[in-house]
Amino acid sequence: MEPVLHEMVFVHNARNGLSPDVAKKLLDLDKSPPFEVRVEPWGFEELRRKVFSLGDADLASVLGPAPSCQTIMNIGIPELQVVFKGIAAAAPPEPAEPRPVSHLKLDRNGLSEAVKTLIKQGGLRGRVVRQLFSNWPDPEFGDRIARAFRDKYAALRALNLDPNTVFCELQTFAGGAQRGTPEHESAVLTVLTYLFEACEIFEPAEGDDQ
Repeated sequence: MEPVLHEMVFVHNARNGLSPDVAKKLLDLDKSPPFEVRVEPWGFEELRRKVFSLGDADLASVLGPAPSCQTIMNIGIPELQVVFKGIAAAAPPEPAEPRPVSHLKLDRNGLSEAVKTLIKQGGLRGRVVRQLFSNWPDPEFGDRIARAFRDKYAALRALNLDPNTVFCELQTFAGGAQRGTPEHESAVLTVLTYLFEACEIFEPAEGDDQ
């Protein structure tokens, strides 16, 4: 017996949705005679839901191993130096005063509970990042890192990406396109959390805008 095709999925990477002509064509094809095959478009959100419906083992094979609290607590200066290596030569920053972090910042930025948990975990070793910046021979090193991330965040926001996607893109910016060891991923997370708390990336909480 010949296999019967019941459904066709049109996978695309158009962040802002399909063009009207393409969307109309898919609607015309959907369940049209004589085949009456279900035609469905899948964009970023559909793929994201599919990925996060996977079991832990399959999810780890796609995203890499999740850092544990113990792994994060073991992060030190050498691991952070590896993370910084590719972005240390960023342009000099504009002068800016450090700003306190509001506890409402996570909520304002519309991050998922999973990302909020990662950021909270990453804060366990923020003092290691401060120590690295303080002890670096070049006193402007920390400012250059912050400027690189501020510029990258602004570029991502300009693409109208959702907050979780922005966070994932910043992870790639810090740690590289390939997922690394738990130690490497923990270092990346520690850096991002430090910059998040320092208001270098993402939007400040309500009342901190001025």
